[in-house]
Amino acid sequence: VLIFIRPPTTEELERRLTNRGDTTERDIEQRLAVAEHQMAEALTVYDHIIVNDDLEVATAHVLDILTRLANDDR
Repeated sequence: VLIFIRPPTTEELERRLTNRGDTTERDIEQRLAVAEHQMAEALTVYDHIIVNDDLEVATAHVLDILTRLANDDR
């Protein structure tokens, strides 16, 4: 089972990377380009896509998926 965790928007991803303060502008541009590609392919590759807009909510979604998988294996 593949789970893709994505930012709510590329603008938010850029803001997060910039606010970290440890990433160069060039690295941010490269990361954004890779992220755009990954997010576009996620729809066809991953079983679940979770938007990381709120950490607690995103974590709950992941745990729900894992719990359902564990229960299905019983």
